[in-house]
Amino acid sequence: MAALNDLPKDLAETYIRIFQSIPEADQDFVRRALIWICGHEEGLWMKDTGINAELLVSAVLYDLNEAQPGSRTLFYDCDDLRELCGCLITFSPEVRVVSKADTENSETLVNDVIKDETKVQADSEQLAGHSNLVSLAHYTVLEFLASSLIHKTVVFQFALDKVTSFNEFALSCIKQALSANPEGRATDWERDREAYCLTLVCALGLRFDYFANRLDIQDLLIRYYDLTCTHFARLPAIQRRVNENRGISRHYMLGRLPLVRDATYELTESQIHAATMFNLLCASQLDLVPQFMKGKNTIQLLEARISVEVKGLNTVGTVPEILSQSRNYLKGLMWVLSNYGAYVDATRLLMSCIGNHLSSNCEHWNNAYLSCTLYRLLNLGANPNGSGFKVTPLQLAAYRGDYNAVKTLLKKGADPNALGDADGQDVEGCQKPSDGQKPALGTLAPSCTPLRVLRIVQSSTKRASPKIGRLLMERGGRDVGFEGEVAKDLVAV
Repeated sequence: MAALNDLPKDLAETYIRIFQSIPEADQDFVRRALIWICGHEEGLWMKDTGINAELLVSAVLYDLNEAQPGSRTLFYDCDDLRELCGCLITFSPEVRVVSKADTENSETLVNDVIKDETKVQADSEQLAGHSNLVSLAHYTVLEFLASSLIHKTVVFQFALDKVTSFNEFALSCIKQALSANPEGRATDWERDREAYCLTLVCALGLRFDYFANRLDIQDLLIRYYDLTCTHFARLPAIQRRVNENRGISRHYMLGRLPLVRDATYELTESQIHAATMFNLLCASQLDLVPQFMKGKNTIQLLEARISVEVKGLNTVGTVPEILSQSRNYLKGLMWVLSNYGAYVDATRLLMSCIGNHLSSNCEHWNNAYLSCTLYRLLNLGANPNGSGFKVTPLQLAAYRGDYNAVKTLLKKGADPNALGDADGQDVEGCQKPSDGQKPALGTLAPSCTPLRVLRIVQSSTKRASPKIGRLLMERGGRDVGFEGEVAKDLVAV
């Protein structure tokens, strides 16, 4: 009967007893482990997947030993994790395809991994049946840690609300990424501590609301995107692996990060700042840009030219110019236009954006143009005729078969019969055929009106665009081409 009377009265008392049973010397270890487990589960990258146990222990030890430099080095292993955290956590099996590259340089080698000398073989390289993934045993663990009740108990030192735990996790993750060995080679973000931090820090900004008032976290996170920091040497190898693996989370923003091709020592301060800003915008870290821009010369930064390579885009230009060349970065471009539109060359950006407008999912309903980059640039003063370029905006829009772009340009006053300037500036991609059927726009622009360009493209591809043709003719567009002749034998619109 006495034993029955001694049972916990409720779940809260059960957790109090569990935390009370943890030796005082080990409480910091348990608390840091819970922070990392909660932070991992709160992230957007690995929903419903626990964190690797050896990686977890390695990360926690880094935190504890860095917090007490010069003191006795602490040591814990996975057995200690199981014993100390007990029923607060659970271990689940890990089944995952791996390669030798993932493991040979990892800090957290798993003995049971089969190393293939050639390539990944799904049928022979699986970790099956090994309980290596750690997560909270039950959602009520976090509920207790985040409750107001815990502050009134003898285990108040374990209190962890969602925001606090994520911020402590983020701060730890960023610090460990920035201190990564620049000569390290590990890229396995699921097992290696440094690779994990280097990969996932790039996604922490997606939880900006958690640390909107933590300037210390924001400043460290900005450093992650600075190519002059030593950890940056590790990113290209991990980025290649991210981009080669289509099955991973879309929140692995590292795959979108550009590589600045110029050697660091050749870059000016403005170019370094421009590269950092570009990285922030490419990784959708828009909330961090205002903090980064404090105290910097906006005009110099936006005029600085950098050379970048990312996902097949190899180009040189200013931050706005490079953003305008890929539909993947139009969100970043729109942010720049909204905040620094007065400092950009709107006409040059217009020429770049037209090529991507057709696939940019701009809104054109009810004449709202809420997310249309072309409309925004034209409102900022871009010349709808693109004077001084080898092609005109309207020729390019007709060449692409982009009805909404043609309509927007005409509405803003574009000349329906304007020709490109043979001696003007080049426009990206216009000197080569866009596919095996179309002639290069650069060869047509000096002598063909937009309507003639449209019909030549239709004749080559056998795809008609009657709406565009009618729209051009309604605005006075003429089918005039080489040496002023009027077309008679091309496909009718």
